[in-house]
Amino acid sequence: MPEEKKQSELTRRQIEILSLLRKGLTNQEIARSLCISQNTVKVHLANIYKILDVTNRTEASSIQAPHALAKNKVQLLFCDLPKFETQANARHFYLTLIKDLNQFDLFNVQVEKENLPSASTDFFVNATYSEGEEPTLFFSLHHVCSPEILWYASYAFVAGKDLQLEASRLAIRLWVQLELASARLYKKDSSMQPSWWYATSYYRVKGEGRTKEIWLEAKEALEAISKSSEEHIYVSFALVDFHYKALLEQWCALKDYQARIQELAAHGMRFRPNSQYSMFIIALSNILAGSNEGAAFYLEKIIVVNPLNSSARHLLAQMYMLLSKEELGLEQLSEYQNLYPASREQPYIQAIKALLFCLAKRFDECIQHCADVLFIIPETTVTRLVMISALGWTSQLELSQKHIDLFYHYHPNFKLADLGNMTGAMHVDKRNLLLEGISRTSMKIQPVRVIDK
Repeated sequence: MPEEKKQSELTRRQIEILSLLRKGLTNQEIARSLCISQNTVKVHLANIYKILDVTNRTEASSIQAPHALAKNKVQLLFCDLPKFETQANARHFYLTLIKDLNQFDLFNVQVEKENLPSASTDFFVNATYSEGEEPTLFFSLHHVCSPEILWYASYAFVAGKDLQLEASRLAIRLWVQLELASARLYKKDSSMQPSWWYATSYYRVKGEGRTKEIWLEAKEALEAISKSSEEHIYVSFALVDFHYKALLEQWCALKDYQARIQELAAHGMRFRPNSQYSMFIIALSNILAGSNEGAAFYLEKIIVVNPLNSSARHLLAQMYMLLSKEELGLEQLSEYQNLYPASREQPYIQAIKALLFCLAKRFDECIQHCADVLFIIPETTVTRLVMISALGWTSQLELSQKHIDLFYHYHPNFKLADLGNMTGAMHVDKRNLLLEGISRTSMKIQPVRVIDK
């Protein structure tokens, strides 16, 4: 009997167990995921072996699922608590949280009366509600392949709080934890599926280290996925974001990656024109084509679709900077920090704010933000130059010399042409402001050497 016909004889519960078996779960983990006893799992497995004509779990797992298709979304299960029907605030908060998470357009969010993960479930969220003087919602995040509690949070309902804002804050925290958990799971098992999600999460988290070695590793892995049967717009988005940051850090030449970014932008416009991830790629393509206004247009559209999209907000802040609208850029960052207070400590955000403060001539605030970034990432090019410029404007020449020495320690071959490439897209007045600050110090940038042939 063909394998596909054999599998058609399995019951729904047996299919669920077989799917979890393929993911490498033990009998105990399967029982826990499906809320059944281990003895029941053993009975089902015996019947599965008989139907599939195999003798053990290894042979059963090796039989490919019929018509297996790559999942376009990560399966996320929420339980729906009966008490919510009589608790208006709790229900409003819970449903707003789910709505905000759906805005990322990466998860297939299901709400069930009972928390019973199916065979297709990836993550599930347990929630309990405690009444009393201070009613509280408790959340825990789980994955069907892990016995651990991946994340735990609570929210206490206190009079006067903005439920919409608090739900959005929790949605961002949950999104961050989903990505972090996926990265950890992928590190343990690189065969996790769908790979477009787990691998991309892993490299996005790892990429926060901002080194050339990480970029090269991520580029190779994500390019392979983008050209495979699991191609997904989110992979293209991450790949283009990596390339853009590599260009900013002078790890690669514009000519080497401009064509690839434009290719991914054209693909996104053709097949997923309304996706926030396609619009992000198109925005970056506009930047490379010299159209900062066009980039800002697409980024503003993304924020309408998903106000919680941090990548779009951060890049829009940079576009406002290039368009000489620094205060609008700072406003974008402030709005996101209100949604996700922990972002205040992220080096990338600090670096953007430092540059915006410099161009707004708020040099003392610029210097403080630069110092925070450079303490964590001392080799970063842009932030070190911004620090030198701000110190030049404030006549702190002794301190500027220390930073100049450190700059050339990390970038001994930096040349005038490199600085031109970094500042070329800026408004001429803002570029001159940055360069004048540098010129007030003792920094001498090597001119481009012309070698006679």
